[in-house]
Amino acid sequence: MAVGSCTTRGDLATVLAVLQQGLATPENAAFVARSATALQGNLKDLSQPS
Repeated sequence: MAVGSCTTRGDLATVLAVLQQGLATPENAAFVARSATALQGNLKDLSQPS
């Protein structure tokens, strides 16, 4: 089911169910891991004097 049609009908339960499905994918886990690694690198750069 398309999320867009659920949001226009006000079907929040379906929107949340589809969101949960997306968050549970291996692709999302990989994205989160890459983001965390990138963030750690950026934080290290900020903590070192220029």
